[in-house]
Amino acid sequence: MNSQDIQKRREDRKNAQISLRKDLHKELDEESNRILPYTTCTKILEEKHPHMHLELETLETLLDVADKFVENVTNWASQFAKHRKSNTIEPKDIQLELERSWNIFIPSAPAATQSDNKQK
Repeated sequence: MNSQDIQKRREDRKNAQISLRKDLHKELDEESNRILPYTTCTKILEEKHPHMHLELETLETLLDVADKFVENVTNWASQFAKHRKSNTIEPKDIQLELERSWNIFIPSAPAATQSDNKQK
């Protein structure tokens, strides 16, 4: 067996492993109620680091964190909307929570302040 055959076998094995992972992630997406699907998370990783792979437990942990983050931000934004006597969460409610608790500033949006919510 020459080196080209060995290289081809390695590539075939690697492609088969990638295909199995993708199939598994698609199945998991169909079974879960996650905010961020498994396939989206793996696509992001492939784009940024094409030679990296996540173990399933690591992927689960990342997705748990993403779910909790969105749930937390949404809950607080809902409280801000209620404080404004509104039944609708507006972008400024989300922005206020992101700035207040997570120190995340969205450059395209004007800065949200607590005084914005008090004016109405």
